[in-house]
Amino acid sequence: AQRLAALGRLAGGLAHEIRNPLGIMRAAAQMLQRELADQATLSEYTQVIQSEVDRVDRLIEQLLAYARPAPMQRGPVDIAELIERTVTLTRAYAAQHGVSLSADVDGTLPPLEGDAELLHQALINLLLNGINATKEGGEVHVRASVQGAESATSFVVLAVHDTGRGIAADDLPHVFDPFFTTRVDGTGLGLSIVQQIVQEHQGTVDVHSTPGAGTRFTVRLPVLRRSADPVPAQSGRTPVAQS
Repeated sequence: AQRLAALGRLAGGLAHEIRNPLGIMRAAAQMLQRELADQATLSEYTQVIQSEVDRVDRLIEQLLAYARPAPMQRGPVDIAELIERTVTLTRAYAAQHGVSLSADVDGTLPPLEGDAELLHQALINLLLNGINATKEGGEVHVRASVQGAESATSFVVLAVHDTGRGIAADDLPHVFDPFFTTRVDGTGLGLSIVQQIVQEHQGTVDVHSTPGAGTRFTVRLPVLRRSADPVPAQSGRTPVAQS
């Protein structure tokens, strides 16, 4: 029932989100017809059309990821390596926005059992969310450690903290709702997908935010318990990436 209700909200949000960029594209195309003689204007309107088409494509891709998630490909996941790779891939995007991106990862992190690509997608979404919420000169920091290492049940704790604008108290309970967003160009699906992926890995994701002082998302994922040798990991605490 909850799944059907969520899909119903998705359908309503999808109709709204698709009509907006399509309306912009239609207006741009109409202006394009009237301005064919002006090459500079022609280029500008062409860029508008391309940008809005790309936005629709991203929206549909995220909708499919949420509504029809691919079956999990379970296996041991070297979470330290995954974080390093994901942060490295996001460095250029952070630099373009004037945001410093850094990570502090315990190189002795034990392996997880799960889908490496899905976990990569979840971390990418959290990093992009933090970067987009942070003004130029701000910071996004990733920290990963082990909780309960000596106990029967232990977790890898992954925290993504930004120094951005923060989230209003009234908005905080809705940040994981499909299509909820406070950004003009946001789809409202990124954090919903994060929550879905984390829950599929029997984990939890929480958010703490202070308006004007930044936001911290904390993900807890259960450690793989098996007798085989652990996935090799780097030793020591390693600053992964900075920009």
